[in-house]
Amino acid sequence: MKAKKIIFLLAGAASTLFSQIVLGNELTLKSSSGENIVIYLQPEDCFLNVIDAINSQLDLDSDFLDERVPAFISNERRFQIDVCVSDSGMNAKVSKAKATGRDYNKELTQQQRDDISYIVKTLAEQNYFEVLRQKSSLKKAGDRIDIVHPLRFLECIFTNEKLKTSMSDLSSKTLAWGNFLKGLKKSLSQEAKSGNLTQTQIKDFASKVNIDPNTIMPSIQGQRWDELVNILIGGGGRYDM
Repeated sequence: MKAKKIIFLLAGAASTLFSQIVLGNELTLKSSSGENIVIYLQPEDCFLNVIDAINSQLDLDSDFLDERVPAFISNERRFQIDVCVSDSGMNAKVSKAKATGRDYNKELTQQQRDDISYIVKTLAEQNYFEVLRQKSSLKKAGDRIDIVHPLRFLECIFTNEKLKTSMSDLSSKTLAWGNFLKGLKKSLSQEAKSGNLTQTQIKDFASKVNIDPNTIMPSIQGQRWDELVNILIGGGGRYDM
């Protein structure tokens, strides 16, 4: 039988988010290795103290570190906690959150910019048969930019006048446009699911493409990706230069 660890949290902090709902109850965690960890919560414990305690326990679990995360993500780790509150107490399951490796704060390389330009221009300017002929090269370029955060991808397009025109032309080509949007919407949905489309990122992105963030915020938060792209193409809500 696996050992049970007991942690007492006695930190006195201003925030009372957790204390309002647990008042001296215990929180039972199940770690990634299947071990039960019981944390006794006191009325004065704040939310951040509880999270710190959970994180300290995960530090003891070497298997929790995901070695597949690219080096540029540094040592940041993400985890998700599924909590169930009942009359008998509070139970939680801790599990790894999959890291896509798409770092919004990482600037695009020139190679990535060239790949994005090549994909957009080829799909917009070439006929169906020429696109088929270049299918292998397009796929390789797509694979190279798979690591790019979708907002950085869109920023690269909508801060370039030629690419903005190409996007407008591409949107009128039903088949090519559908395939293009499929990949873009997939990456946007992945980042939304992992909490990697924050308001800070959205506001920064909006400033880069010179658009009012309130114009695109509802579309992103509602995961209405077609609507988002159409707003960017149409230029609705852009600030006057």
